[in-house]
Amino acid sequence: MTDRFIYKILLTAEYNAAMETGLFTGVPIDHEDGYLHFSRAQQTAETLKLYFGGRGDVYILQVDTDQLDADKLVYETSRGGDAFPHYYGHMAMAAVLQTWLLPMQTGGGHDITPLDPLPAD
Repeated sequence: MTDRFIYKILLTAEYNAAMETGLFTGVPIDHEDGYLHFSRAQQTAETLKLYFGGRGDVYILQVDTDQLDADKLVYETSRGGDAFPHYYGHMAMAAVLQTWLLPMQTGGGHDITPLDPLPAD
């Protein structure tokens, strides 16, 4: 199972650092777990809600899996028994096809209505 597009959610400072170097090497949880955490299209809203609620501006990055090393992309069971994409390597920012900046809404959430549904294939 491989999706054509997977999604990474980053805080603004993390996004800016990756754009500056052209390489995304991960955030603290990625470093701790030994892989880059991604979400599939249908998982992105829940990931955003669980881990980024109440946070400042965040970016959602649409990543083209054709631009990643297929041997390093593994779908593993995680939250709720669902398979999540994990990437065991660093990601060139050239693999990012599209980004969306999501400002925090009143109440601490993010409105992804303009992105719903995110492209799945």
